[in-house]
Amino acid sequence: MTKPTRARTAAQKRRDRRNARSATITLPGGEKAPQKPTGRDRRHVNQREASPMQTVLEARARRSGVKMEDVRDPLFGDDMGLCIAAMIPGQQDRANLEATYRHISASKRNWEQRIIGASPHPQSSSLPMLAEPMQTDESAAVDLRDPEERDEAARRSWEYWLEDLMALPREQRHALRGHIDGYADALWHEGELRPTRTGALAVKALQSLHERRTA
Repeated sequence: MTKPTRARTAAQKRRDRRNARSATITLPGGEKAPQKPTGRDRRHVNQREASPMQTVLEARARRSGVKMEDVRDPLFGDDMGLCIAAMIPGQQDRANLEATYRHISASKRNWEQRIIGASPHPQSSSLPMLAEPMQTDESAAVDLRDPEERDEAARRSWEYWLEDLMALPREQRHALRGHIDGYADALWHEGELRPTRTGALAVKALQSLHERRTA
């Protein structure tokens, strides 16, 4: 076998160095970077994958058009919250409508689970529910109601909200209840970063319910 010459070995080493410099790796997000970092480009050495929370916040920012420093507000976590934030300027007014929405959604969810024993539509699984109290402190108040009393409370709560819902103008009622029940059109127009007509009607319905309850 022919022993490689010094000239050939040196040439091969130069080719190896050129190949190493041109080799790349793919970073998260699809960006290319040199496989072996140079003195001026060591980005991929310290590259870290985005945390799950960061991914959620970035998605919220894209859907809402809100700056990253503001998207930690839970209001921007769902379409109803986005509509409230887009239409209602005052912080306290936003909080009032968000609380009204959470209460009516929780009441409906609790009624579904305690009275009919199931959720009639998949969307309801993401709605907040009234959890059973878990007692770890003996000084805390304990719910001493039996299951029948809790069922009756759940029934009364939803019937109370349903009465108010039925008193709303027809379009507002269908927009809000349709969203809660999972059959309404989308509330948020992602392409234009604004409420849809259904979303605007649902917010007006929440305003009407809040005014009715605080009158």
